[in-house]
Amino acid sequence: MVVLLGTGCRPKPGDGTVEPTKTVTPVNPSINAVTPHPRLTDEEIEAAVLELMSNNGGCSLPCWWGIAPGKSTWESVNSFLFELDHTIYLGGYFNDYLIAYYGIPVSEQYSALGVIEIRIHYQNDIATAINIGSFEGFSIYHMSRLLEMYGQPDEVWLHTYRSFLDIDPPMDVVLLYKDQGILALYPSSEEDIIDDTIIRGCFSTSPILYLWASGNPKTFREAADTFGLDYYKWDKPIMPLKEATGMTVETFYETYRDPANDPCIETPRDLWPDP
Repeated sequence: MVVLLGTGCRPKPGDGTVEPTKTVTPVNPSINAVTPHPRLTDEEIEAAVLELMSNNGGCSLPCWWGIAPGKSTWESVNSFLFELDHTIYLGGYFNDYLIAYYGIPVSEQYSALGVIEIRIHYQNDIATAINIGSFEGFSIYHMSRLLEMYGQPDEVWLHTYRSFLDIDPPMDVVLLYKDQGILALYPSSEEDIIDDTIIRGCFSTSPILYLWASGNPKTFREAADTFGLDYYKWDKPIMPLKEATGMTVETFYETYRDPANDPCIETPRDLWPDP
């Protein structure tokens, strides 16, 4: 695995871009390295992350921390993130894009893994897609808040199994905003089988986010393929919300944007296969 080192910068508030304080000119991002900039201390990193999670670098999704898919450059993104993550790992080229991995250290109250995981796709030195996970300690994108901020999703999908080893089957609820460039995958935080006929999943934690440039709509299958989601790759069962529950997307939105309603979903067990 290739390691890239970068220089420091700060987000430029409000315009969804990042503005470097030093200039680097990578010829080939997969092999280029630049002079390290002193990393912030762990306390400074966590303070910076708390601020970024509160204001998102002055922008809205699909922009993340001031990094805008379709606009922000390899140079500026890595200069900015290097201050938070001293080592940047490259996953190599896939088709015509490069994937870079970042792990932003935070305390376990904000991430069970101790890092916020960020994966960014680059094409022609432009960030085209962003995947963020392991930030379950932050409530900003809990289901009710995401629905309130970004409105009714275009589609909602559900994944589960009839049974799962010796535990109640986990469930995923996936919200797709085609034109806004947002796919939010909520893994269940609690599961239960009711009367041996109903699978119930509850969702009280943060999602895994998959982001791309707004105005560049993707179908659910296109988004899943872009980010390597394994529903189709491993033939994991997934179906539209109405087919799985009888609930329309509009009813889902009106119900779960209200934080007073329990974020729990039920689906007939006999709809789903065993793993």
